[in-house]
This record gives sequence, structure tokens and C-alpha cells, in this order.
Amino acid sequence: MKYKGYLIDLDGTIYKGKDRIPAGEAFVHELQKRDIPYLFVTNNTTRTPESVQEMLAQNFNIDTPLSTVYTATLATIDYMNDLGLEKTVYVIGESGSRKPSRRLVMWKTRIILPMW
Repeated sequence: MKYKGYLIDLDGTIYKGKDRIPAGEAFVHELQKRDIPYLFVTNNTTRTPESVQEMLAQNFNIDTPLSTVYTATLATIDYMNDLGLEKTVYVIGESGSRKPSRRLVMWKTRIILPMW
């Protein structure tokens, strides 16, 4: 069976903690070589999509477009938009969920950040 694309979890597939998983790296490079679509997905909210992209390049030898990184924060934004909920949120969490990303600007979602 030939797949049209791949959803790739990061921790445990591309790396384990701070250790790279060579087979995961090779798999992504093969997808890139064959021009097969993929999306890195993570339920970790401590990093922005931009910092995930940077970490993959610097620590795990994977250069990937920002559009291939989908975090739990982005999933939350998409969910709220799909439900037609108000575009203002009060975010309590790590920097990956507090820092506005390009996606937030693109979706015209306004975030009110707690002051601490």
C-alpha cells in the first residue's frame, strides 16, 4: 500500500529525549527525496512551531519547512476556529502556547497574555 502522506510524532520517532533516532532521520530524508508529504505533530506545548523547526535543524539534521510542524497549540487554535469561538483567549502555559506564532497572526486570533 502506498501512502499519500505521513503524520510523524516527534518524541520517540525522531528523537528520544535529547538523543536522535537515526532511522527517523533517514525516513524523513527519504520522504523529502521522494517529495512525499509529511507533517510533524506534537502534543508538547513548550515549544513554538518555529522553535521546533529550529531544533530539528540544529540537533537532528532535519531541515523542514515551518508548514510541516503542527503543535498542540495550533490544534487548539484550529479547534476554536472550527467551533466559531471567540478569538480572544487567556493563555496559561509554557512559552510554546503563550508566544504568538505566525499561525495566530494569519488566523487573526488575538491572545491576551497573563502578566507575570
